[in-house]
Amino acid sequence: MASPNLSAIARHHGISRNTLQGWRDQGLDLTDEKAVAERVTTMRRPNAPDTASLSPAGSESYAEAKRRRAVADATVAELKAGQQAGKLIDLAEVEQAFAEIGFVLRARLLALPSNLVAELEGLTGAQIHLALKKHVYQLLHDLHENSPIEKLTAGNPITQDTSASDTGRG
Repeated sequence: MASPNLSAIARHHGISRNTLQGWRDQGLDLTDEKAVAERVTTMRRPNAPDTASLSPAGSESYAEAKRRRAVADATVAELKAGQQAGKLIDLAEVEQAFAEIGFVLRARLLALPSNLVAELEGLTGAQIHLALKKHVYQLLHDLHENSPIEKLTAGNPITQDTSASDTGRG
C-alpha cells in the first residue's frame, strides 16, 4: 500500500501511521475498512488491552499514549472526587477498622463466661438462654455504638453507588 493511502487511512481513523504499519505487519488487511474500524474501536475502549495498538517494536504512538494518559487522569479525578464527597474510604483505614472490631469482639466474647458465671448459677436452661441472649445483644449494641466504621464514614451511611463506571468501584 502506498504511503499516501496509509496517511489517509490514519487521518480518517485518527490514529498514527506507525500503528497502521504495525497492524499491517501483523497481517491486518488495511484495505478492509470493517477490519480496520473494528481494530480502532478495540484500541479505543478504555479497559481493552492495548496490545493490538502496539507497533512491532512494542512502543505505542504518541496519540495512543496521550489517550491512555487522559483516561488515567480522568480515573484519578473521579476517585479523588469520590473520596472528597465521602463515597470512598482509604483501604488501609478500613482494614484497620475491621481489625479493631475483630479485636474488641474477640475480647468481649472471651470475657462472657467469666463475667456471667455468678449471674447464671442456679438458673434454668431457659433463663440461661435469655441471660446469654441479653448479653450478646448488649455486646453487639456496644460494638455498633462505638464502631470504628462510624468514625471512618463520619456518620454518613455506607451505601452502594450504582452509578459507578467499569473503571471504578461501586
